[in-house]
Amino acid sequence: MCASGVLDDDIMYSLNPQQFDQCVFQIVLQNQYSAARELQEYVDSLEAKEHEEQQAEMTTTQTSSGGRVSPSGEGEAITAEQESEKRQIQKFLKALEHGRDNEEELNRTYMQNRIGSEVKYGDIIQLKHLKSRKYVTVTTTETAIVERENLVVKLDAAGSALSWFTVMPRFKIDQEGDVIQNSSDVYFKATERSNEYLHCSEREGEHLGDGKKVSESFFVSSFVCLEFCLSRVCSCRVCSSRVCFVSSFVCLEFVCLSRVCLLSTALFVSFRFN
Repeated sequence: MCASGVLDDDIMYSLNPQQFDQCVFQIVLQNQYSAARELQEYVDSLEAKEHEEQQAEMTTTQTSSGGRVSPSGEGEAITAEQESEKRQIQKFLKALEHGRDNEEELNRTYMQNRIGSEVKYGDIIQLKHLKSRKYVTVTTTETAIVERENLVVKLDAAGSALSWFTVMPRFKIDQEGDVIQNSSDVYFKATERSNEYLHCSEREGEHLGDGKKVSESFFVSSFVCLEFCLSRVCSCRVCSSRVCFVSSFVCLEFVCLSRVCLLSTALFVSFRFN
């Protein structure tokens, strides 16, 4: 699984990626986005309100002929009221931005405290692209090009609740709560979507070259988890056996180690479609 993350945010599955760092993803904890979502919704509502006011003003200007001149006192009262409203909006906006910043700091602190702990089946994680530092995210407003019934999966700089994936076992021998071993077969279930999974298209699109499109679908695709160590010789004890949470990055294709954990800066994880 690979992505450019610079020129475009599309995610592909290719056996011949242009650069290896395009295939590396970091396994990170589930970030919280409630404050960021509240801020974005408020900003969107302000923009929509401003657009409506502009449209109403244009309509009034076009329909009025000559118009009535308002008394000067009425105009001053309206201006004072508008200034007061603007101050309240700015104050509330700053409070929401402060809440978002606190939330981001809590996410970083929680991740730092969990580095080295093992990833287990049933954990909710996010996949962070090494090269672009963007999150694998489901896009609910676009359908896939190759398989039109599926939703597009792209890289997103901020991430959202649609970046959450629950790691599910492929085989019944593995149960939720078990530690994920290196070279394990897993499903990535979209946490916020009912019975939808990270999916690799069955066929290649004509415009995709030798790659397949990664999307979200009701049809499951299993991925093999392969840990990748940045250095040839790694002294980290955790990275020799389990898949762990990493302070740096991970990729989607497991080949060399043995378990999956939250790792130190030198350890990465990669996934291969199976």
